[in-house]
Amino acid sequence: MPKVVSEDLVRLTRNVKKIQLQEICLSESSCKLGTIRAGKLPTRAMQSIGIQLQADKETQQATVRILFKLVVTYDEPEDADPPISVTAAFVLHDAIAKAFPKKILKQTVRSTATMMAWSYWRDFVHSMTMRMGLPAFPIPLFSVTDLEEYPRTTEE
Repeated sequence: MPKVVSEDLVRLTRNVKKIQLQEICLSESSCKLGTIRAGKLPTRAMQSIGIQLQADKETQQATVRILFKLVVTYDEPEDADPPISVTAAFVLHDAIAKAFPKKILKQTVRSTATMMAWSYWRDFVHSMTMRMGLPAFPIPLFSVTDLEEYPRTTEE
């Protein structure tokens, strides 16, 4: 995916004004605590994000499903299930105030959905790891320049 540059950020800022969040909800979640070694917590974390977009031009509505997954493992490869995994899917309903090209709509909705759901994801991971009896797992703050790391939007 191309690197996010200042022109992209200006375009994103301009286009965000055309999308209004109507609702966000947690639609699905799971947490799994596997085998934790005595006296040693896992140290390697991998996070993935998947996004699905469904837009309706007639009603000027967009529905976005964003799936976050965190897997925490030990440094050494193991065949067993990961010791810690946390997954959450959020559904966002957006109103599209002004029409714009489909490609730009997909990029803008993908970016805004990630930004809007990120704080909910951070809170969810913090809460769930604490409930599992582990130290709170810190998910970093979201940076717009990190958008290049996330997967492309898929349509339904």
